[in-house]
Amino acid sequence: MRIAYIDPVGPKGAYYFIKNELERFVDQGNNVDFFCLKRGPDNLEYRYYEALIIPDLIHLLLDLEGKGYDAAIIGCFFDPGLDVAKEMLTKMIVVGVAEASLIIAKTLGESISIIVGREKHIPKCIEVIKTKGIEGKITSIQSLGYKVNDMANNSVISELIEKKALEAITNDLADVIVLGCTLEVGHYEELQQKLNIPVIDPVVASLKYAEFLVEIKNTCKWFPSKKYAYERPLEEDIISQRIKELFYY
Repeated sequence: MRIAYIDPVGPKGAYYFIKNELERFVDQGNNVDFFCLKRGPDNLEYRYYEALIIPDLIHLLLDLEGKGYDAAIIGCFFDPGLDVAKEMLTKMIVVGVAEASLIIAKTLGESISIIVGREKHIPKCIEVIKTKGIEGKITSIQSLGYKVNDMANNSVISELIEKKALEAITNDLADVIVLGCTLEVGHYEELQQKLNIPVIDPVVASLKYAEFLVEIKNTCKWFPSKKYAYERPLEEDIISQRIKELFYY
């Protein structure tokens, strides 16, 4: 099984240490490769930045599909371009880290708290939650008060995540914690042991979910439906509208 993890930012914003965590958890015999975009902002904290990267992200996904990858992960908790990717891809599984994390979390408990980087992320996080149809299970969204780029290699983040998780458990009766940013990677095991409840790492969750979806695609032939919501535009329509000339891939 070949899996691609995409950090959907330009090279200056890519966090290559995420690959080490992916390699820890990938099933034996499977392979996971790390990618970022050739150009783009160094974070997706703003809707404008997210809008800028969608064409390059989709075309990278199409390229990876053409190279025979079985699955790709979009490594941002906002799941940018996920529905577009499901519409365009015809063979390769695509996974969003938020979708994977929340689907897993809702099977493990009835009250979920999400810990995001800062207050700016909360409205977008609420939008993502609504698309997954689990508003009723979200008991709180906690903020660490840090921008994305300030979270990597920050020695206080682990303690702060623990503090916010304890607040969610005590004040909001959370029985599952979801780490709502890929740069919270690597903290879940110690925290989970201390709290004695499930703590969902979005990077690990997306990898395991991708492996699961590829397996059921191979064994049961289940793949995103192309009937209505994810109907793909015809190739001749793409050509006639000069899409390939505007956004080359």
